[in-house]
Amino acid sequence: FVFGWNLSLLSFIFSLILLLAMFFSFWYQIRLLLNYQRIKKQPDALEKYTKANEGSQVLFKDMKDYSLAPQLFLFFLSGRDLIFSLLLATMFEYPVIQTFIFFILTCLMIAYLLIKRPLQSTFDLIQQMFFEVISFAVSICVLINAFLDTGDYVAGSARNSIGKIVIVFNMIFNFGTSLFMLFMIFSLLKEAYLKYKQISARSVKVLKLSNRLQHPPSEPNQKSEEIFELSQ
Repeated sequence: FVFGWNLSLLSFIFSLILLLAMFFSFWYQIRLLLNYQRIKKQPDALEKYTKANEGSQVLFKDMKDYSLAPQLFLFFLSGRDLIFSLLLATMFEYPVIQTFIFFILTCLMIAYLLIKRPLQSTFDLIQQMFFEVISFAVSICVLINAFLDTGDYVAGSARNSIGKIVIVFNMIFNFGTSLFMLFMIFSLLKEAYLKYKQISARSVKVLKLSNRLQHPPSEPNQKSEEIFELSQ
């Protein structure tokens, strides 16, 4: 809390404002999901509730709703990011404690994803697990480095190996993210193409029906023709 210049004070004020905004969003999300869980077995009330909160459906639309725990996925994810930020800003003088808490939080998130499986989409769950495993591996490397720093160990070869491992995981992260993005783009294009085919098929059906109504087919009356021939 020693501000050397005005921008430090300004940064601190903005941090407090954003922190309060984050806590407000947490409160709003919990209240929204508690009401959802209370009326989820009432179809009419649930439909009205989802329509009334259409702008907030991002908080629960893609999560399973069999209980409150899976629906709180974004709450846990954002809360962990908030704790990361606070630890980075306040506990940089205690790297072992800092990195150990990072490691524990990553382990808890992986356990949560495996046990609760909160996401409805299997693809989204696999994507999130991929990121968490990368984070888990990197947090182990950082934790080992923190212990080496605390013990004043030089361990040049060990640090070099750890650095190479982190670089490899960074490359895997970038490559995996690119694959996920390509898959999502392909899925969106496929969905758009299928919708286009459905719309085209409906347009053709409507056009044919319109033509039939405007120009009804004339079917000859066979009985009338037979009677006419007999009379002749």
